[in-house]
Amino acid sequence: MAKIVAGRPAIAKSPVDTLERQLGFYLDVVKLSKQDLKTLVIKDPTILRLSWSNLREKMRFFTEDLGFRRLQVAKVILQTPHILGSSVENKMRPNVAYLEGALGVPRRDIRRYIVALPNLLSYSVEENLRPKVEWLEARLFLGQDQLRKLLRQRPQVWSLSVENNLKPKIRWLEETFGVNDVALRDMVLKNPSLLLYNIDTGIKHKMSFFSSELGVEEAQVRKILVRSPTLLSYSLESMRRKVSYFEEGLQLDANDVSSLISRCPQVLGYSIDGIESKLVFLMQALKASRKEATSMALKYPQVLNLSVTNLRGKVNFFTQEIGGSIEEVRAAIIGSPTLVGYSLTNRLSRRVEVLQSLGVQINFTDHVWLVSSATTLRFNKWVEKVLMHDVGAVHRGDAEVERRMKSCRAMLRGTYK
Repeated sequence: MAKIVAGRPAIAKSPVDTLERQLGFYLDVVKLSKQDLKTLVIKDPTILRLSWSNLREKMRFFTEDLGFRRLQVAKVILQTPHILGSSVENKMRPNVAYLEGALGVPRRDIRRYIVALPNLLSYSVEENLRPKVEWLEARLFLGQDQLRKLLRQRPQVWSLSVENNLKPKIRWLEETFGVNDVALRDMVLKNPSLLLYNIDTGIKHKMSFFSSELGVEEAQVRKILVRSPTLLSYSLESMRRKVSYFEEGLQLDANDVSSLISRCPQVLGYSIDGIESKLVFLMQALKASRKEATSMALKYPQVLNLSVTNLRGKVNFFTQEIGGSIEEVRAAIIGSPTLVGYSLTNRLSRRVEVLQSLGVQINFTDHVWLVSSATTLRFNKWVEKVLMHDVGAVHRGDAEVERRMKSCRAMLRGTYK
């Protein structure tokens, strides 16, 4: 104890038994380690001047009212010790009541808010929380569900000032990216951290990376970031490492890299190991060269976001369900990699089921396009044509054709019994 209070005269004057009792509260009740307690006192010595009854009231509030575990309470106190000085009745409980009552925030999310931003319990409802909520709802056209989701993802938004942070940031985003209110709302909902980033170091610097280092035109950079604002959450180091991999590991030139990122910005978030596993699978399953596997990814970058299990299911479908040889399937996927992007359950298998119900002898060459790339309208017209021929109908709308078409549509929806 002597080491903890040394050099702190105001605390040293307190009766020894009082100090021991208070220190015992943090060690025995909150379960802080001695080192953590020392750190806590250095951070805010006044915590040793709080009464025993005050401390017990706060502990009951955290554990009984909010359902915190002691470890979570310790984390909150270590992060923001002065929160113990806030009144339970005048600040903490009214703030929780506002979040639950006015916003419908569940207790688990309130706990998440407080762990991320303990000061939330000390803010004024009328001067801080309510005006902020009303401004966000009105300016960004947010419904309560959207606002709750935004705040659940980034509780730190509660700490921002409307006048000094939110208004200038929203105005800058609107002017820089040339977006309307709806597009602006969508950007913020996709990446709530936009409200927290520093404009110069967090946004402009990364925009410069795309234009200066990747050669993407500034207008295109703005379009990319409007579509995929989560790119701003990636570190420059991570993005540079990914670009280096595209150039050296995939042997893409600068134009190909720029094109790849422009068409599918999310590739900057894919792990290199993950990309490699997809390419290796395509090479092995289709007996393709690395260059061929890379060309598939360049034409349809989303293939790199599919799991190996997903890809294996598609390759098996094309070879086993509709009888394609490895050579035929490889040529088809290299020519049109989007073939592996269609849902196996909701599209490919259901269309095969319809063709089989019509007695069609399915083969890869004649039917791969029909079961995958054909639009629903084209597929239905093809089926109707087969049915008309099958029943000998002389005009569209024949009752028997309509009856069987209804069954086929049910199969496509997965509702056929």
